[in-house]
Amino acid sequence: MMTGRIPRRLSHLMLWLFLIGSPVVPQSFQQSPLILTESRPTVDTFFGSALAIGDFNGDGILDLAVSNRRERVFVFYGRPTLRQTPDRTLSTREAGIAFGSALASGDWNRDNRTDLAIGAPEASNSEDSSFDGRVFIYRGASNFGISPVTIRSPLPPDPDTLIGGFFGDSLASGNVDGDQASDLIAGAWLLDAVVILYGGSTIGSRRTTLRGTLGEQFGLAVAAGDINKDGFADVVVGAPLGGTNGNGAIYVFFGGKSMSGRPNLTLLNPRPPAGPLIDPTFASSLAVADLNGDGYADIVVGDSIQSQPPRVYIYFGGPAMSNDPNLILEAPAPQLDSRFGYAVATGDLNGDRIADLAVGAIGAVVGNRQEAGRVYVFQGGSTIGPNANLILDPPSPEVNGEFGTAIAIGDLNRDGKPDLAVGEPGGLRGAGRVIVYLGR
Repeated sequence: MMTGRIPRRLSHLMLWLFLIGSPVVPQSFQQSPLILTESRPTVDTFFGSALAIGDFNGDGILDLAVSNRRERVFVFYGRPTLRQTPDRTLSTREAGIAFGSALASGDWNRDNRTDLAIGAPEASNSEDSSFDGRVFIYRGASNFGISPVTIRSPLPPDPDTLIGGFFGDSLASGNVDGDQASDLIAGAWLLDAVVILYGGSTIGSRRTTLRGTLGEQFGLAVAAGDINKDGFADVVVGAPLGGTNGNGAIYVFFGGKSMSGRPNLTLLNPRPPAGPLIDPTFASSLAVADLNGDGYADIVVGDSIQSQPPRVYIYFGGPAMSNDPNLILEAPAPQLDSRFGYAVATGDLNGDRIADLAVGAIGAVVGNRQEAGRVYVFQGGSTIGPNANLILDPPSPEVNGEFGTAIAIGDLNRDGKPDLAVGEPGGLRGAGRVIVYLGR
C-alpha cells in the first residue's frame, strides 16, 4: 500500500525529514522540510494517501496532486516558493466511489501537456452492479481542473454476484504502442484484468485487456517501462496470489504495435511462505526505472509481508532477464512489522541522470512511536544497494502516522534540484500531511 487502520486496497482484499545519518549521495535535502496540509485539516481524512507529479497547468513547473480518503484530490501548483495549502480541489458529485484511490500522470491526448488520472474503483456502472470502477482524466491546461473525461470500466461484472473488478484501483502510464502518445494502464484486480487505454485524440477509443487467472488478484499493482530497450514501454502486472501455489507472481507483457495476451515473462515470488498466506503482499507495490544505469529499465517489487522481514526485490532489465532477483533490499535491523516496501518510487534525486529508489516502511517504529513510518533512499548506479544511502524519519513522528504510504519525486520549485514528497496520512491525528524534502 497498514495496521491500526486498514488502507482501502487491503480492505478490498478482505472483501473476498528529519534526516538521520550522513547522506552518501552528492545531492541532499534542505534541512527543514515543507509540510503540506489541506486548507482546513480534519481528523480522519487521511490526506496524503496517494500522490502524483506532473505539470498539470502547463506553466513549465511540476505540480503535486494529493488525495485523501474522503474523495478529494488536491493540487499544489509548483512555484519557486510552494504554498503549504492546495491551489485546486477536485471532487465529484457522487459520494462513495473511492475517488482518489489511485493517481497517475501522463500526456494521454498528445497535446504536450500533462494530464491527471484519478481512479474511483468503487463506482458502479448501473443500479444492478457494484464496484465496477471508473477513471476520471483531467486534461492539462492553464485552467486545469474542469470538464474531466470519465472512463467507465469496460469489463462486465461477475455474472453471479454482479460485482465488478475495482477498475482504476491501480494506475500507471507508459507509451506501450510507440505512437508518441502515453497510454494509461488501469488494473481491475477483482476480475483479474488490466486494461490498456491507448492515448490519442480520444483516450480509450482503442484498448487492450490483459487477463490473469481467476482469483490471483492480477492487476493489484501495475507499472510500465522499457525493460528490453526496444522503444516500447512494457507492462508489469502484480498478482499477489498468482503463480505456483498462489504465492505471488509478476507478469511482464512486452509493448509493441500489437501485444500478446500471454505474458512474455513470469517472475515468481522468490520467498514463498512456509504456511498459508494470510496477508498477500508480494508485488502489491511496483515501479519500473533504470536503476543501474545500463539503459534498460529495471523492475522494483515490494513485498511488505509482516510474518518475516519485508523486502524489496530488483530485477535488472536486459535482452534476457533472470527469473531470480538481481538485488534484494531490506531495512537495516529489519522489524517484522515495518512494512518495508509498502510503497516504492523512482526518480533522479541526486542529479546524476540515473534513477534512485525511495522505499516506504509505514509500520516502522520511530523512537517509541509505533507505525510512525520511515523512508529509505537507495542511490541508483552500478553499485546500487543493498544499503540505504539515506534514511528519512517524519518531523514530529506520530503513532499510526504511517509516513511513507505514498512517495513521489520531481522538481516542484524549478530550481533544477529534485524534490521528494512523502505522504503521511495518519499524521496530525489522521488529518494527514505531506512532507516535501526540497533538494539543495
